[in-house]
Amino acid sequence: MLRSSSVLAGLLLFAHQLALGQEKATLAVDAKFEGGAAQVVDIDQLKRMIAFRPPVPANGGWQTWWYFKVDGITPGETIKLKVAGGQAPSDRPAFSVDGKTWKFMDAKDAQKIDAKQAWFAWYAPYVTAQAEAVCDWAEKQSPAAKKFELCRSEENRPVWAVKVTEPGDSSKRPIIWIHARQHAWEVGSSWTADGIIRWLVSDDPAAQSLRQRAIVYVVPIMDVDNVFKGLGGKEQRPHDHNRDWSAKPVWKSVQASQDLLQPLIDDRRLKVFLDLHNPGYDAGRDLEFWCTGYKAFVPERKQKSDAFLKIVRGELGGPIVFRGVINESTPANAFTSGRWALAKTQADVVAGCFEIPVAAPKTFQGQPPDHQLILGRELGRALNLYLAGP
Repeated sequence: MLRSSSVLAGLLLFAHQLALGQEKATLAVDAKFEGGAAQVVDIDQLKRMIAFRPPVPANGGWQTWWYFKVDGITPGETIKLKVAGGQAPSDRPAFSVDGKTWKFMDAKDAQKIDAKQAWFAWYAPYVTAQAEAVCDWAEKQSPAAKKFELCRSEENRPVWAVKVTEPGDSSKRPIIWIHARQHAWEVGSSWTADGIIRWLVSDDPAAQSLRQRAIVYVVPIMDVDNVFKGLGGKEQRPHDHNRDWSAKPVWKSVQASQDLLQPLIDDRRLKVFLDLHNPGYDAGRDLEFWCTGYKAFVPERKQKSDAFLKIVRGELGGPIVFRGVINESTPANAFTSGRWALAKTQADVVAGCFEIPVAAPKTFQGQPPDHQLILGRELGRALNLYLAGP
């Protein structure tokens, strides 16, 4: 009798273990959507671990960006990630259970998921459809905003942009130019541009003031093809978009930007030219300004640049702050957009690059991309104060 009980207990235990095993569905990875990027190396179904690497681009460039969906999750289990090759995250990547709302992962390589599916990414994605959507939204939100197609890319995708200024005679208004994502993987720059657009059409008195006194152009994504395909873009062959600002650009979005800007420069109306980037997680948590030849600026240009950056420092109340760090681009980067703007414009023009952190300050309680959206609003207010003058 005792032996029969032991056999029965063993069978029940086996059946229970089998049932538990059957509860664990097969994990499957999908990256076949806009911005998706993952080359699966291995999926350990028992350890619930996904090993992957960022895809290797045919035309070179940084092997950095990754973004994929996982199906077959048992709600409540922990999914483990292992990045093989490329640049592994040094902070916390992002995840979503609906593909829309993103949170920082609890750890850089593991996350408990209370859903049957989840999306994982190096950071909260911002794809070309979102750039189009925010331009559409701005146009519907305010008669001051006009969505337009800057150009068609090499693969015939639209490069969307928005022009914001109050209706009326704007022929003498100064020009502010802002573009983002010349390096496709630097997604935080697009979120900041998105935040600027949303602030520009808001009922904030400072936004209303800026719309009345200036024309603001914003391009949320310059390298639309690599963003669409989920590739890094930086240092691609023959060179990336931010090494293309020569007399004969390779990339159509760069050429279109130059064509639009040159008449405005000739009329001495361009007053601020900003190129938005973001570094990796390990590059710090504060905003930095990069420009060429800052130490050798003529007095007027240095005065204008210093005045603008002083206002930026004062307006950035957090979570991202600017502590006045100014870096100079290396001589090897001869054809960056900032160099082009400085060479083409008169001394009263501010031109340079903001490096926008993706890593949130440790005291920040929000989720991605909240701190970049806030930064966009605060940069907008700084631009208004700068153009308003002393």
